[in-house]
Amino acid sequence: MEQNPDDQNDVAPEVWAHLTASLDTYRREHKALFLKPQTDEETRLHRALDEIEKHALGLVTTGQIPHDLHGALEEFRPGTLLPDKIADLLSYNGSQHAIEFEVASAVCWKLEDLSKRIQLVIFAFLLLLRSDPSPTAIKYLRQATTLYLAGYTTEVFIMCGAVLEAAMEARFPDELLRHHGSKPAYRHTGVFSLGQRMAFEEHSPIFRDDERRQLRQLITWRNDAIHIQPDLAPRPAAAILNTAIVLGAIVPRR
Repeated sequence: MEQNPDDQNDVAPEVWAHLTASLDTYRREHKALFLKPQTDEETRLHRALDEIEKHALGLVTTGQIPHDLHGALEEFRPGTLLPDKIADLLSYNGSQHAIEFEVASAVCWKLEDLSKRIQLVIFAFLLLLRSDPSPTAIKYLRQATTLYLAGYTTEVFIMCGAVLEAAMEARFPDELLRHHGSKPAYRHTGVFSLGQRMAFEEHSPIFRDDERRQLRQLITWRNDAIHIQPDLAPRPAAAILNTAIVLGAIVPRR
């Protein structure tokens, strides 16, 4: 009787959990390598470093200083301006190591639902077989799908928007629009905008109404993510699926 490989491999790897557990263990081991403070001055320094490590990633990614750091660092180098204290403390290896661990931890946690995302991109792959995107569109598509699998959100919408722009440019090239009397929106570069290509399609329609709505919805999500708020768009799965569907309409496989 032929064996089903799934019968022998039905235990989910839960990669994110193993990576997170390993990282936590290594972080404790790494922390234990540092020598204990011996003097009062070293004790104050270590306390200050402990406080900075709690906020280090937020500090360097936002440039904003939490209010509780004012009191927490009061005993460290009294009389020194708070930004100068923080800049000094961030120069220590321990603070930079803390940032490294925090970034790695955040990346690991993003992988929590990876198995579900893999199932979705397999379905999207079947939809993509109906399309024949340009090499540039494929590059953006690889970025969009990889970011989606890795657990990112806003970036997925931005890359999906880039996929559609590249596909629309291939389907409605600049030469075609010029031939019909259009002038490029971007005068300095001589490039036509996505809006112009969409308007041209509406004047000489090739999409179904639902396909056109999906295209506009994707562009709206992308624009909202870039120009209004990065967290306004829906779950990125919608962007991946809609992009796969719309590509089949823009650049159908012959």
